[in-house]
Amino acid sequence: MLWIIDIYPLLMAGLLVPMGTLADRVGTRRVLLTGLFVFGVASLLAAFSTTPAMLIGARVLLAIGGSMIMPCVLGVIRKTFEDERERAMALGLWGWRSRQLL
Repeated sequence: MLWIIDIYPLLMAGLLVPMGTLADRVGTRRVLLTGLFVFGVASLLAAFSTTPAMLIGARVLLAIGGSMIMPCVLGVIRKTFEDERERAMALGLWGWRSRQLL
């Protein structure tokens, strides 16, 4: 039970910086789309998992996909909103919404 709950934030925290670096090297769009695909497939696996091990594996994939999405979205916000005030508002709303989902 502990691994089912804790594997997602543990892996997510450890992979955010490497995935941000990967997005800088490979391209934000490619990493974002790959992360969305991985997260979607992992969500289906988690929904239909039949054993605890399968659920833990699905949550590992969710963390990998989520850690690919997060830095890319922040990069898109930075590129989209060039005005400092608009960017600050967008980042604030993104942070508030991300906190609501947790």
